Amino acid sequence: MDKLLIGTVLKPQGIRGELKIKNYTDDFYAISALKEVFIDGVSYQVLKMRCDKDVFILLRGIADRNDAELFRNKDIYALKADVRRKKNTYFICDVIGCSVLFEDGTVFGKIEEILSARTDIYYISTPEGRVIAPWLKSYQANFDIENRTVTVNKEEFLKEINYEN
Repeated sequence: MDKLLIGTVLKPQGIRGELKIKNYTDDFYAISALKEVFIDGVSYQVLKMRCDKDVFILLRGIADRNDAELFRNKDIYALKADVRRKKNTYFICDVIGCSVLFEDGTVFGKIEEILSARTDIYYISTPEGRVIAPWLKSYQANFDIENRTVTVNKEEFLKEINYEN
């Protein structure tokens, strides 16, 4: 049962036991259909979830603000299979560990870490050292999660990378 960290409880909201959460997914769409979440390994049924500029969630078993207060700063997980993804998107945890290949099959390195930002930053270990690469569309990346590879356009990719000192 693979679980993903989807957010952290920031604080109680209102008097009915609703929780305000910091959403770690790309957008509300990814979590909006969840029926179950996990906090401290305990399963909670989602009664209601809404988003204005923040995300709020109401869970069965949290009756009021006092109960909700006990969840402050707790991480919220969901089953990976229940988190929705848009077409041609991948979970960061699935991309980390993939080998970066050039179109000719040459292995460049292995993805160690991804910093999620407006333009994601990939940290790649290579025989020459660790590389930092903003992830751009010009790389024409082909993700093959099953085979743990990401194939990129060599010329475009090499223009943008920087080696860490």
